[in-house]
This record gives sequence, C-alpha cells and structure tokens, in this order.
Amino acid sequence: MKRRLKWIVLLTVIILPILTYWVPRISLDIMNEAIYIIPPSKHKFISDIIYISKRKGIHEEEKTNEYVYKEKYDSYSEAISDLSPFLIANYGKHTEIIKYESEDEKYSKFVSLPIVSIDRDKVATITLPGFSEKTSEEEKYVTTVQNFIELNKEDIKGVIVDLSTNNGGNLDVLIASLAQFLPNGALFNFVDNENNRFPVRLSDSEIVYDDHNYPISSQEKLNIPVAVLGSNTTASSAEILLLTIISNIKQSIFIGKSTGGYLSGREGFKLYDDYYLGLSTRTIETNDGVNHNADEPLTPAIESQDSYKDAKQWIDKMNNKDQ
Repeated sequence: MKRRLKWIVLLTVIILPILTYWVPRISLDIMNEAIYIIPPSKHKFISDIIYISKRKGIHEEEKTNEYVYKEKYDSYSEAISDLSPFLIANYGKHTEIIKYESEDEKYSKFVSLPIVSIDRDKVATITLPGFSEKTSEEEKYVTTVQNFIELNKEDIKGVIVDLSTNNGGNLDVLIASLAQFLPNGALFNFVDNENNRFPVRLSDSEIVYDDHNYPISSQEKLNIPVAVLGSNTTASSAEILLLTIISNIKQSIFIGKSTGGYLSGREGFKLYDDYYLGLSTRTIETNDGVNHNADEPLTPAIESQDSYKDAKQWIDKMNNKDQ
C-alpha cells in the first residue's frame, strides 16, 4: 500500500507540472480557451499569451522581439498592462487583451441597427453601424437593409454606404446586409501567418469560409453605383467590408477620410480570470493578389470634408457618363 502511494505521489510530482504547462497551450490551440488545472502564476499567464500569439498571430518572425519579464507582477491586470505594448509592437494594433465582466457588457457597444433612406434623386443611403455576434439581433440588422432594398429596388439609382462610424464587429452580418450589391464567387482571401489562403465566397444562399457557413436569403442582384463613406473610426470588419466593395463592384468608390488601420481577421481566445485576447491572425488578400498590411489605413479615392455631397455628385456622374 505504501509502495503504491509512493508511486502515485511520484507520478503526480512528475506529471502535474507537465499537465500544468501544456494543457492551457493545447486548449488554446484547439478550443481557443486556456484551461488551467490550477490558477496560473502571472509569468505563466503571460507566457501562454505569448505562445498562442506566436503560433497564430500575424507577425514577421525576424522582426519579433523577445518579451522581457519583470521579476514580479502584483496582479494579472499589471501583467497585462506590461505585456500589451509588446503585443501591439509585434502582432499589430488590432491585437488587445480585454476583460469582460458579463456577456451583456461584452456586446454593449454594438447595439444599433442600420439607418436607411432614399432621397428625391433616388439615391439610397444605408448607414451600417458596428454590430456584435449577438445572434438575437442579427436577423433584424440584415432584414432592415434587405427589406428597404426590396421596397425601393425599382427606383434606386445609386447607393451611399456609410461606414464612417462603424468600428467593426460581425463581418457575416455586414456582408449579408449588402449581398445584393456584391457579385457571387470569391470576394477575398483570408491569409494566415503560414501563408495559407482561405477564400471568402458568396452565393445566393450563404457566405462560406473555412468550415464556416452563414446562411442568407436569396435576393435579386442590383447593378448600380455604390459610394462608400469612411473615416478614421472605420475599423476592423468595416474596413474589410469597405475593401470588399471597392475591389468587387466595378462602379464603386471610397470617399471621405482614411480608415483606422485595423484591417485584419481577428480571433478571440478566452484566457484566465475572464480576460480575452483579440489576436490578429489573418491578413486580407483581394482578388488582384494584393495582400494588405493589417495596420495600414485604407485611403479614399476622394478625400472629402463633405463626403455625402461628394458621393451624390459621383453617383450622378456615373449615371450620366454614357448619356
């Protein structure tokens, strides 16, 4: 009995450190969540974040610096404050660590629905705010736009898509809202840090990439001029949508001011103590083969202080150029 107990203790002493070290890293890799057998030390907490950032984050290997650990951290919050500049410098400004107290707080900044209108010149304006992954509101967001287009499709001569206050969120919802203006087929590629490409494809019934598919309702395609408004608030998935429009719709233009420069696919990882790592894991490659710098803002074709007025003038020019 004593001998068996001795072996159990010995195996525990040998195996527990191995499990404590590797289980969080394997679970981050497979499940996007760090699972800890015991609460991690502050140094272990940081090392696991750096591990998954190196594994999946966008970075240039030869330019990645080594993080210099402090001798002691008094809290996880202090550890994150010290680590954050390192993450931004090496994995881009779209990478951040946030603590959410609740699901409601997590999604609280993404609550608005689209604002739609059409003026007497038959120019439609679709203002798309940022939107979260709160599924109960997804259908309402998309159908707000689709129902408006369906009601006015015989009259619309051009569309102004206003992304100037959109700081990102759920890319599927944004693409689905404007699917009637986008061609079916490959819209762009996500590219990971090993140069693997993951096409994002649109059809009459769904948006597909990786093993993910997002169902959409079939709508008649409209071939009309589309002007996109942006600003330095336009970020993340809103920048991806903007780039998708101007690279896939022949009669399209970006008007306004340069975007925020958060042009990447970001993946979420649940860390210890309700912290979340938002990590830039994929760049965006348009169909012309250009792989866009994740931290570089998109610049408008027409820089404007009155982007709505300039968009109206551009749409009028497009509609009258062959007359």
